[in-house]
Amino acid sequence: MDNVLAAATSPVRPWKDYAEEALNALIADGDTFTIDDLRDRVPEGIEPHHCNAWGALLSNAARDGLIQRVGFAQARRKQAHAREVKTWAPAT
Repeated sequence: MDNVLAAATSPVRPWKDYAEEALNALIADGDTFTIDDLRDRVPEGIEPHHCNAWGALLSNAARDGLIQRVGFAQARRKQAHAREVKTWAPAT
């Protein structure tokens, strides 16, 4: 609920700003993470122009040497129908 309030009371910011902030926090945490963890850190109701933007953000971060793929996990989101998603970690 705090995420909803934050989104509703903050100045208008594009999805990418929220997503990059969330990704940077995940990288700083130093643990492995999935796209679901990234989605969890973006305020509810903040969505990209296209659902593929989530994966593109992670792919670009990997290409830029910020993160690296370390495995796979089962998606937690119901909409993902339990498919496998990549597990990421900060680049070493």
